[in-house]
Amino acid sequence: MRKFKYEDHLETLGLCECLIPLIQFEVQQGNKISGYDTQAKWPKEGSHLIYLKQSLHLKNLNFPQHPNVRADVNRDMHFNWHTDAYCTLHHHLIIG
Repeated sequence: MRKFKYEDHLETLGLCECLIPLIQFEVQQGNKISGYDTQAKWPKEGSHLIYLKQSLHLKNLNFPQHPNVRADVNRDMHFNWHTDAYCTLHHHLIIG
């Protein structure tokens, strides 16, 4: 059985339009999606979570910006990811 590649199905994941350019950019940079949850209860009920294999490329000059998206380095040692991008309008979250 062939392994499912989320990168080949970006348009069907249901990710909000604010984060679509960001996830497309990350895939173009070689980042891979290791998991996707459309029924997350965190950070808000109904949030979508995308798990990337690598950190977001925040320092890249071409990193996509959107007024609804807050992209940061995560310095909380309780979480096991280094960077995240959160849509403050739709409450979808990409972590890497």
